[in-house]
Amino acid sequence: MKRLERRNRVLKQREYDRHMKRLYRQKEKTERVDLIYEIDELSRVVESMLERRRVWEATKGTRVAWKDICMGLREESGLSSAQHAALKEQVHQYKALAQRMKIWVLLNAMPRVALDGRVSTWRDVSLMAHPTSRQLGKEWIAKQLIHQTKAVFHTYGFPTKTENVFFFDLVVENESVEYIWGHQYDLRDGWEAFMTSLCPNLCALLMLDLTHSVPLNDGSLYLHQMTTVAGEFINLIATSFQKHDGGSILVAQSVADDETIQLTNGSVVRHVSFWYDEALKSTINAIRGDIYAQSHPHGQWKRRTLLRQRRLRPLGWVSLQEEGRYWGCDLTQVPPDLRESVFRRHVFQTYYMLDRTSFSRFQRIEQNAKTTQA
Repeated sequence: MKRLERRNRVLKQREYDRHMKRLYRQKEKTERVDLIYEIDELSRVVESMLERRRVWEATKGTRVAWKDICMGLREESGLSSAQHAALKEQVHQYKALAQRMKIWVLLNAMPRVALDGRVSTWRDVSLMAHPTSRQLGKEWIAKQLIHQTKAVFHTYGFPTKTENVFFFDLVVENESVEYIWGHQYDLRDGWEAFMTSLCPNLCALLMLDLTHSVPLNDGSLYLHQMTTVAGEFINLIATSFQKHDGGSILVAQSVADDETIQLTNGSVVRHVSFWYDEALKSTINAIRGDIYAQSHPHGQWKRRTLLRQRRLRPLGWVSLQEEGRYWGCDLTQVPPDLRESVFRRHVFQTYYMLDRTSFSRFQRIEQNAKTTQA
């Protein structure tokens, strides 16, 4: 009996062991299948990563490091900020310039019907202290004077280009005096050399100062600033312009209001307006009223000159009595209704004596110009 029981236990134990072994084998099989599946999944992941790495390795030489990108962006940002600040400053300057020029134009662009000696558009001129505004003012003044050349000569009755004319006159208005001088005549050979030296020597030509020949200039614009031997301050803009026919126009205008110059109330300023035009006349010359056709290789040139002058002080024009003292004519004892006629007669007598001196000075300037060119 005992042997049967022992054998039965042995059989049960063996059955249990076989069952457990089957469970272990099934578990191992399941784990192996799971591991194979996981290996496949990981292999695919690794292959994808390896592919991305191969692509990255292939393009590694063409890529920029993030550090370098950041440094480049920092430099570009700094440059953009500097440019932005510079542009803002430039815009501010342009706005200020536009505002200054607007005020300047409003003060000097009030058109009038007649050329009456107080026309603000092109006679009473001003210059600002700001360099850019000052340069624009000079250019505007010069262009306005050149534009008015034909109208001015027409207003003062210059004849056709075939005639010669000379006149000197003075106009007394509101106890102030304006002098007007005009001349039209044929040019002699060699006038081109004289024209090139006219702007720098303009004050000598106008009998203001023979030694003043080096004005301030910035290209084609000349600015004469000087005090004459008579104590008169001159602030004169001059420029020349080449015409399409080979002739030239020279214009000059005194600056009535210059922000860079402070004048006392007792100062005397000479106000000058000057037009000089070289015009080509036809080859038909007028001789003693008869017209004859004459051949000329280059045609005949005419020179037109108009000069207007007036003396003034910062607070107004110089009076007639003060003008009389300037010319050596005492008007204090002359009745008021006769002062103008007495002054006019004295000025004409004195002027025609001075005119010979002026002509000699003109010839010296012209001869020096020809000698310099030679």
